[in-house]
Amino acid sequence: MKLIYPLLTGLLVLLHLSCTEQACDLDTEAFLNAGFYSAETAEAISLDSLTIYGINREDSLIYSMANTGKAALPLDPSGESCSFIIKNGDRTDTLSFQYIPEMIFLSTACGYIYNYRLADVIYSLNAIENILILNENVKPGDEENIQIFF
Repeated sequence: MKLIYPLLTGLLVLLHLSCTEQACDLDTEAFLNAGFYSAETAEAISLDSLTIYGINREDSLIYSMANTGKAALPLDPSGESCSFIIKNGDRTDTLSFQYIPEMIFLSTACGYIYNYRLADVIYSLNAIENILILNENVKPGDEENIQIFF
């Protein structure tokens, strides 16, 4: 009888720990990461008055008069394309991305997340001169997916 109580207590503790909800400590948001470059020198540049917002999306202001050399753009998992307005000073361009959303299981604590496979980029040629796709796999992290040349 003396042996049963410690065993039952240990079993209850293990059972409780196995059912306790764990926190997700992994990055779960996948953004399309864009870097800005000079079309003349191909060197990284910083834009001093960058504004980016989504087309046909309420409250979609992503950057407002920012001074940055890169941008992280959210893609819509419920569709296969989305578009953004990008203003650099007084020049405005439109970026449209076509992609395939891919739901993957990350972990028990984190659940499912969306990654994307970038298929194409369509853009206007006002301030932007060219866009290169470096990595078509859009997933959580800081890896650059596209280079935008101004």
